Amino acid sequence: MATTSFSSAMKSRIADGMPLPAWSALGGLLRALGTAPRSAANPAPLSPASFAPAGSSARARAAVIRAARYRSAGWQAALKRALDDLGTPGPIVKRGDRVVIKVSLVGGCRFAQKAVKDCGRLPTELYWTHPDVARVVAEWARDSGAAKITFVEALSDWTSWRQFGYQAMAARLGADFVDLNRPTPYPDFVTQSVGPEALVYDEFRLNRCLVEADAFISVAKLKRHSTVGFTAALKNLVGILPVELYREEPRDVHRSALHRRPGGHVDMARTIVDLAQARPIHLAVDDGILSTLGSEGPWNNDLQPLALGTLVVSTNAVAADAVALHALGLDPTAEDFQAPFDNSLNYLRLADRLGLGPHRPADIALTLTSG
Repeated sequence: MATTSFSSAMKSRIADGMPLPAWSALGGLLRALGTAPRSAANPAPLSPASFAPAGSSARARAAVIRAARYRSAGWQAALKRALDDLGTPGPIVKRGDRVVIKVSLVGGCRFAQKAVKDCGRLPTELYWTHPDVARVVAEWARDSGAAKITFVEALSDWTSWRQFGYQAMAARLGADFVDLNRPTPYPDFVTQSVGPEALVYDEFRLNRCLVEADAFISVAKLKRHSTVGFTAALKNLVGILPVELYREEPRDVHRSALHRRPGGHVDMARTIVDLAQARPIHLAVDDGILSTLGSEGPWNNDLQPLALGTLVVSTNAVAADAVALHALGLDPTAEDFQAPFDNSLNYLRLADRLGLGPHRPADIALTLTSG
């Protein structure tokens, strides 16, 4: 154990000493040498005809912003306009609100280094929420009158937050950060009930900032997932759980209790829906400007870069994720244990049955914008 801890600490020190431009340069060099895989072919373009027309009285509204790359001002302005439009007639963020923004930095810096070496891309481009997307959403919340903005994630390590642009971004905005693995800045975790429609968990132990938020925003990376088919705003909720409270063994570095329940992958899909009931999402932003095919991270050795060029936003997380899955060329209405939900239930349908939002494209009014 001592050797493992020392090795881990040394890896973090090495990564801390390697500035972000160096990581970017390494990725560029690997691509230039041809050792990194080429981007996967894009799926068929999202078909607006599958959705209800913009302005119709559908069950939910969503917006898709087309964006070729992160370093472009066009999509940023388009995203803010879409968020303003979704806030009509009632605002999503009101003056004086405490806004909590959940990002995803799953796996930490150890796997981030592997992603750069294997794919020639930064983790922010492949499978983490990109800091520019998080920044634009936070700027919009600030301009909408938020009194306090807090970014949250249950970190695998602090290096990932410090070294890949998030800490600097949050500092420029005057935003706080809370590691959800700890109760800080509160004395202890709070118990949050799922409610009468609980499927697996009756309650969850959470950092109190999640419960006290006036507006909770899930800013997730859109990508495939080996266990539940795909991950976006709803699956991002798994990252609000403190690892030490949801693992079976002290040596486990992930929420092993969720993965090893008697129902296996079925229970994981149900747990996502439980989390959506315990901590409802007020705004979902799915980052698919750059993404991957394969699965959710480099630990599975099957990542292939994908230039999807798509952002999806909605005040209904089920609707946002249904649109996002459609943008990947996959069917959000697929049957349980059928692609893309090969190993689990279709948790979008399950959420719909509980009244959390529509998963059928015909029930979602869609707006398309180029950024």
